[in-house]
Amino acid sequence: MLPRLALAFGGLVALLLTPAFALSYFLSYGEPDESPPGWLAQLREPLLDAGLLNAGSTETYGMYGRLYFAAWVLGVAGLAGLLRQQWPQFTRPVRWAWVALVIALGVVALGILGEYASRNDSVNEVGFGLTVLGFLGTVAACGLLAWALRRDRSINAWTAVGVGALGVVSTGGGFALVGHIPSGLGLGFAAAGLFLGLAGLSTQESPAKD
Repeated sequence: MLPRLALAFGGLVALLLTPAFALSYFLSYGEPDESPPGWLAQLREPLLDAGLLNAGSTETYGMYGRLYFAAWVLGVAGLAGLLRQQWPQFTRPVRWAWVALVIALGVVALGILGEYASRNDSVNEVGFGLTVLGFLGTVAACGLLAWALRRDRSINAWTAVGVGALGVVSTGGGFALVGHIPSGLGLGFAAAGLFLGLAGLSTQESPAKD
């Protein structure tokens, strides 16, 4: 139960942090020709009034980055714990696909840490590069996982398509929706973590039928 709870909570916190995290970037580092997407811009005044944003404050932006890192690591740790429980049931291709995805998500975590936990510009740049590299890795890993699950676990075609598209949808669609790295690119993964964690918890809590 704990891995699923960690997965769900990490995903939820990452989702809740996304608007303030992204807007804090636009208020602190955004170029003159950069602006948040319309839905996000509408949240700016309410978040400023609530004291959740501080225009021009790089400290606030860094704080959100570190909180997002903590949520991301919690979610990845929950996923790893869940996979450990189910590991004996997996075939070798499925195991390799999951390992590839967890490694890619771990690279993202390492990149976020480098970008927001250090004041060294060079470390920040390396961290940003690792974050992007990790997300690109998730695109390939999700495709591999979809193929392996479809072949060895006989999941239905639509589920396989959803798993395979997760990396592309989260990175491409998430960035288009939020306009920020890493919170935009991680949007789909955060939502998937929340869904998988809650779905597993509800299944465990359901009474057995005679």
